Amino acid sequence: MQAVTTSVTVPGAAEGDLVITLERVLVAMDFSDTGGAALSQGRAIAEAFGATLHVLSVVTEPVDAVWAGYTPGVAFCTTVDHLQAQRRARLARLFSEDELSTGRVVLATTWGEASDAIVDYAVVYDIGLVVCGTHGRCGMSRLAVGSVAEHVVRRARCPVLTVHADPALTPAA
Repeated sequence: MQAVTTSVTVPGAAEGDLVITLERVLVAMDFSDTGGAALSQGRAIAEAFGATLHVLSVVTEPVDAVWAGYTPGVAFCTTVDHLQAQRRARLARLFSEDELSTGRVVLATTWGEASDAIVDYAVVYDIGLVVCGTHGRCGMSRLAVGSVAEHVVRRARCPVLTVHADPALTPAA
């Protein structure tokens, strides 16, 4: 399938200056409200640019579970495979059959630490823009929980768009 590339120039830029070209957009989906907001933005951007939309969901559950260190390797791997299959099915329900059959939407799941997996995926698939939700945590809650979006912003080789679910959290222009 031949990729259709659309470019956008910034008003006021010199004629012929190519500002943005996107062929692949990655949305990091965790099924939270912010993940849903990121998916909406990512879909709109991919559509506007004629880009392929990659949607990645990272399974992290066994890493954080106390029992994970005591589980035999085969059972652990089986559990991870099962969790990834569930996540992939859940991703598929977000799109119509038509969207999935065109090849313009790529669904992916992986297992591991979320920010590492997102950045690694973006490199491997030559992603032009990563879109991920952010909960806007600060202070002790951010210190305790961490920020996947912040780590992705710091480490990604491509631009990263962070999206809040609650418009009240977005600063006014």
